[in-house]
Amino acid sequence: MCREVALKLLNDFLDEIYRNGYVTPELKEKIKDFMLKCDYESLGITKEEIRKDRLKEYVIFFNVSYICEYDIFARKEDFYEALKDLKEWPEIKNFLDRGNILCDFHFE
Repeated sequence: MCREVALKLLNDFLDEIYRNGYVTPELKEKIKDFMLKCDYESLGITKEEIRKDRLKEYVIFFNVSYICEYDIFARKEDFYEALKDLKEWPEIKNFLDRGNILCDFHFE
């Protein structure tokens, strides 16, 4: 799967999570299929490509797929910088500082 198609699918997933507020069983299946067909570890999403309007949705995507920020971003630090705009940032930072990864972080 080419990078552009993979990014479009990821963005579609983020939009669907945003619209629904959660991950539907159908979306879980789409994400599983995406993981089988996509070399997501080579996406290398850059700072400019991070969807700042879908930051929480990235984390929810990580929860469902168990893909983590290390896998899809060129620099995980760029994603962390974007997360600083969320009201949950102090909680997220504390979570990360304890050695955790975002696929294990859940919004309350």
